[in-house]
Amino acid sequence: MSLKKLLADVLRVYEQNITVDTSTKTLKAWNSSRHVELIMAIEKCYQIRFTTAEIVSLQSFRQIKEMLIKRDIVV
Repeated sequence: MSLKKLLADVLRVYEQNITVDTSTKTLKAWNSSRHVELIMAIEKCYQIRFTTAEIVSLQSFRQIKEMLIKRDIVV
């Protein structure tokens, strides 16, 4: 599953609404409870674990994508 589709599914929005600029500040559906769901879904999908500091810092599609790339995960 693509990262964009994963975000769209968890945040319950259309995939075309997810762009590199999508963030907690630009998408009302991305609230604190959905953020937890999103992190859990990403960890399960890509079989990784984020630290608490990483979870707090991952506030946009761009940041999530960059973090996955940094971990050598093809997105």
